[in-house]
Amino acid sequence: VLRFVFDGAIATYRRDRVQGFPLVRNAWLEIETAFQPYRMIEAENAIHHTFGTSRRDLAASGGATLWLHTPLKPTGEGYYARYTLNIRTESVYNLYLACRVRPPKNGTPDSIEWQIFSSTEEKTPLAKGMVPLDTSKAVSSYADRFIWLPLGNTTLKAGDYLLQLRYLPAEGQNHFYAEWDMLLVAPPGIVPRGVIPPTY
Repeated sequence: VLRFVFDGAIATYRRDRVQGFPLVRNAWLEIETAFQPYRMIEAENAIHHTFGTSRRDLAASGGATLWLHTPLKPTGEGYYARYTLNIRTESVYNLYLACRVRPPKNGTPDSIEWQIFSSTEEKTPLAKGMVPLDTSKAVSSYADRFIWLPLGNTTLKAGDYLLQLRYLPAEGQNHFYAEWDMLLVAPPGIVPRGVIPPTY
């Protein structure tokens, strides 16, 4: 598919450089993204979520965040977001979340539970973990109070997966807040660098 798109862009460029240049540029960026050893996902681009909305924010990587700000207690499966994840090479992968974190109430921070499934129909995760939203664990920060938090790691084979993140409020919480900007799934040696893509 990528080759077909690129060939079409080149053909257009040969006929009309003004019209063809943006097509070639976009096709090249798609190819580059497909072959990167890491996956960077905008949090607001979840395939499904139970957060309130996405919120425009010029300080965020894509100009928006996935945003939850409500006094309503979570029901059913709680507050979660699901993402498709395509892995090209078998390896150990580290998971990171870029988010804003509020000061913990009574010293107990909110938490994030992550799960990776082999498909949308699967009920048992291939991998899972849970981490507190502790700012002291941040590996990087950027813009207006965004921090990159490590969530954990797991070994994944090449293929398509479903990544689910669930916001777990601290005990006794009566107002629920979460603001996520992006996710990074990367092999060891690749770490977040603020709002710009990591080097490798």
